[in-house]
This record gives sequence, C-alpha cells and structure tokens, in this order.
Amino acid sequence: MPPELGQLTRLVVLTDFFVGKQGSSSIAELGPLEHLRGELRIWNLKNILDTCHAMDANLKGKRFIEKLELRWNPSINYMECETNDDRDDSLLRTTRLVDSIPRAPSVNVMKLGNPLRLERSPSGLYNLELKSMDYTLDTFLKIIENVGCSDSLLEGIDIRECDEIRCFQLGRFQNLSRLSVRSCLRFESLSGYEEAGPLTSLQYLNICGWSSFTSFQGGGILHAPNLRVLDIYDANVLESLPKNMPSLLPSLTELSLFRCTKLKSFPEGGLPSSIEKLKIALCDGIESPPEGGFPSNLKELHIWGCDKLVANRSNWGLGTLPSFLSLRMESCKEVESFPEERLLPSSLNSLQLLYLRQLKSLDYKGLQHLCSLTELKLWGCTEVHYLPEEGLPSSLEHLELWDCHHTLNERCQVGGEDWPKISLIPKIKIH
Repeated sequence: MPPELGQLTRLVVLTDFFVGKQGSSSIAELGPLEHLRGELRIWNLKNILDTCHAMDANLKGKRFIEKLELRWNPSINYMECETNDDRDDSLLRTTRLVDSIPRAPSVNVMKLGNPLRLERSPSGLYNLELKSMDYTLDTFLKIIENVGCSDSLLEGIDIRECDEIRCFQLGRFQNLSRLSVRSCLRFESLSGYEEAGPLTSLQYLNICGWSSFTSFQGGGILHAPNLRVLDIYDANVLESLPKNMPSLLPSLTELSLFRCTKLKSFPEGGLPSSIEKLKIALCDGIESPPEGGFPSNLKELHIWGCDKLVANRSNWGLGTLPSFLSLRMESCKEVESFPEERLLPSSLNSLQLLYLRQLKSLDYKGLQHLCSLTELKLWGCTEVHYLPEEGLPSSLEHLELWDCHHTLNERCQVGGEDWPKISLIPKIKIH
C-alpha cells in the first residue's frame, strides 16, 4: 500500500486494502478515511497482531461503506490452513479481531473469506450464508453481532456443508422468513422455544442432505402459520413428518419429499388442504396416499419412483379433486396401462409420463373424459408402440414424444397409421 495512506483524508474510493507486516500499512491507516464509500476489501488480517489497531481503523465511522469483505490471506481462505493447529489459531485470532470491530450498521454486505456472507436486503434485515465451516452456529452469530446484526435482524439463513452445526433453534429467530440447511452431515434436529409462540415470519424451509436428521422436535416447532414451501431432500434417516400438519402449517402450498428412504407414511392427520404442489420422489417406503386423501386444493402432483404408492393408485382419489391440473409420473415400475378409468379428473390439462419403461399402452377409457387435457408428453416409454385405437382427447394442443419406440415415432409421422389421430393437434414434437 502507498505510504502514509491515512493522510488522504478526502479519499472516496478504496476497494482493496492490504494490511502489511510490522512497520508498514497498519490497518490503523484506515482511521482518518471517513469518506470512503461503496465496496471495501481488507486483506491479510493475519498481519494484525494488536487488536487495538482494529479499533483505530474506525470501521464504525465509515458510514458510506455498503460492502465490507475481510480476508485472512490473499491466496487462501482465512480458514484454509495446512494443519489443525494452524486452523485453530486462525479461528473468524480472527474472532478476537472481529470482536474488536465496533458495530457498523451502514454495512450492506460483509464477507469473511468464502465461508461467511452477510448481506442486507431492501427490507433492512439481513441474509446470512455459511459454507464449509467446522464451527457452531453460535460462533457465527457472535461474529455478525459485532457488525450490528442480531438474531432478530436475520430474515434468511443458508447453511451448507457445516458439519458442526447439529441443531437449529428456530424459535430464537423471530423475523426469519427463509431457512435452508444443505449437506450438513451431522445435523440432527430442529428445535424451538415453546414460549416463543408461532413462527409467523417463516415462509420457506429447505432441508437437504441431512443424513443424521431423525425427527422434528419440540412442541409447536413447526407451528408456522405462514410457511408456504417445505422441501425435504435426502433426509435418509427421517422416519416421520410433523404431526397435525393441517393445523400447524395451514398456509403450506408446496411440499417436496425427495429420497426420504425410511419415511413409510404421510403424517398423522394428513396433509394441509392448502397444498397446491406436491412432489414425492424416491420415497420407496410410502405405500398409501395421505389420511383423508390428497389435499383438496391440489393442482400439481409429481411422483418419481415410489412404486408401492403407484401400485396403490386406485386409492389416490384424484378424480374427486376439483382443481387438479397436472400429473407427472416418472420412473415408476409395473405400470403397463395408464390411466385407469376415472383415475383422473376432467379438470386435468397436463399429463406427463416419463420413463415408464414397462408402460405398453394408453388406456382410452381413462383418457376419454379428460375434456380439458391440452398437453400430453411421453418420454422414454419405449414399450408403447401405438396410440389408442379410438384416438386422443380432442382438446389436445401439445403432443410430445421423446425417446419412445421407433414404431410409435413412425406411426405418428405424416402418412403414418396414427397420423389421423393427431393431425389436428396444433403442436407436435417427435424426437
């Protein structure tokens, strides 16, 4: 850095500051630069040996700074050290440094290397991202508190590959609207404070890759009256969903269950009637539809695998749902003819049958009353050789055949045997 940088008291733009070793470019040089604005990255935090110098930097006084990034080393992340002893010694010394920085409420974005990112949203609240760190959540919360962000100011938290974070207490984050925890291999449970009451701000919850996650704990832990989206992916030891979901999650509109291999049934009490989109993928243990049937407001259903559930499709009750619009079935075995008569409601407008390798024919009795069907897709259904003799619903506007048997492709070409059955469809794609 230029010598005596601190004398440039009217300096407005300084994107990068490199802390020098003893005798050069002390971080205290930033103290008099009160007019800095925009983005500031401070490198080589490892060269700060006296935390008093951090106080002299007067970050609190930099009221025009919108993005602050702190780096331990210019060539490696501040926690990427060669040995465990070096890593422990590094630990956000960095923690003592950040503890010594006064609160800087004007900062919109703060980063500590790659692992931590704190960004202020237009609402004035903050979004926190954590990645690939071996420390507890409390450690990170202590760091961000020193730049003016408390638990109550967080509206979004995204945690990835942080194996020491084992439990998340939702009740302490009363303004949290979005939580995503992905690939945290030791994560075991969500827990909450019963006295905190309903989680009225929570709208989106994603749990992915929780190989140790066994259950939803605590009384009213998911009493989130405004939660709209719940995604549960790769929770390999999860055995049950929260009980009484209709009363605890009355506003839930989207639910995804992906590769929850030990989940054997839907929750006691069934699913909230508010659900409009439901995805059930590779949940081989689920055999029956929810208690009381699928949600009455369901519009879209995507089933991937789940052979036991598909084998029990006569009990789905989809034919009685007044608003049901779309069914996507993918990689389901032992489906030779589809759809059975009255399995689907007349309101259906999209039917996608993907990679049903044992499917041999489309059942006209199940198709003939689908007067609203506008889209039909057959992908990878290699055993279907021809369309129903009676044809397809006259309402169809889009037919797509992809990776199907060559006989079916040839029959659906202009002049082919099935061409008269589809010639009036406006949009036809044959791959």
